[in-house]
Amino acid sequence: MKYTFHLRDAKWSDGEPITADDVIFTLRRVVDPVTGAPYAWYLGTANIKNAKAITDGEKPAEQLGVKAIDDHTVEFTLERRTPYFPNMLTHSSTYPVPQHALEAFGDSWTRPTNMVNSGAYNLTNWVINERIDLERNPLYWNDKETVINKTSYVASSNVNAEYNRYRTGEIDITSSFPLEAYDQIKKERPDELITMPSLATYYYLFNTEKAPFNDVRVRKALSYAIDRNIITDIILGQGQIPAYGATPPAINHFEAPKLEWAEMSQDARYQKAKTLLAEAGFTQDNPLEFELVYNTMESHKKLALAVTSMWKRHLPVDVNLANQEWKTFLQKVLQKDLRCRAGRLDWRL
Repeated sequence: MKYTFHLRDAKWSDGEPITADDVIFTLRRVVDPVTGAPYAWYLGTANIKNAKAITDGEKPAEQLGVKAIDDHTVEFTLERRTPYFPNMLTHSSTYPVPQHALEAFGDSWTRPTNMVNSGAYNLTNWVINERIDLERNPLYWNDKETVINKTSYVASSNVNAEYNRYRTGEIDITSSFPLEAYDQIKKERPDELITMPSLATYYYLFNTEKAPFNDVRVRKALSYAIDRNIITDIILGQGQIPAYGATPPAINHFEAPKLEWAEMSQDARYQKAKTLLAEAGFTQDNPLEFELVYNTMESHKKLALAVTSMWKRHLPVDVNLANQEWKTFLQKVLQKDLRCRAGRLDWRL
């Protein structure tokens, strides 16, 4: 199965042409184990020929099923029919990177003085954990449609502080505000609040390679003992719906399966959870003990407190909460140095 893509006549922000070779370089770089890319696995799920074998170290990156027909034509060879393949190329890990910039600057190519990109804006300033400043890129292929000349992104892990900065006019747009303030904001600032559907699923991830979560009964018990209606209607209260699977029902052409446990009452789920834990050997005399890790953000903390409260109230469990900065959190996840952690799965159509 093959797909052929024709590149538009576009340029990098330094004036160099964007070519098929940049695309080839990017994709080989992603799957090459030497790179250590966190999304190296992604091209394998897209069924690009040899992608998985390369990430597993069984074949060289040069054997990836992608080649340049000419400067503006790229051909992909897939291992099997994958009708949704073009949509998968909207993922950020597939965006072309400038080979000439990486070769010239190495790991420092993303610094403001060195960075070359193909987007609508150029990076002019970056202060870690503080701010990112951008200026309009006149070489962007669709620059005529760009409206804003300069913009800044301000980093903040405190939703209360960020919302206060919005209220005082220090920042113009924010998606962060205290969950409990939603109704008040909707009432007081109806012309400023925009609420739209988000294809995302909030979940807790277990490390199934370590006890006790290598036992499916333990994982099921903890899942059953979360009252999703309380989470969506009371804790969040912004139109979210209870999730009993990973895929949101709004995904095009997706019909959610009928799950028996989703039809049970919450009291019945609590009883089933207790039974499962008892079968796994956990009782009041021998409670299940573990640590739940979440990255530093007030909303994550609020959800973690609510869920662990449900677990402790209805099951023989002893849960400790631990928060970590985002960078540390990601490193722990990649190293599988955890047993249970919070996360959010975002979907693209």
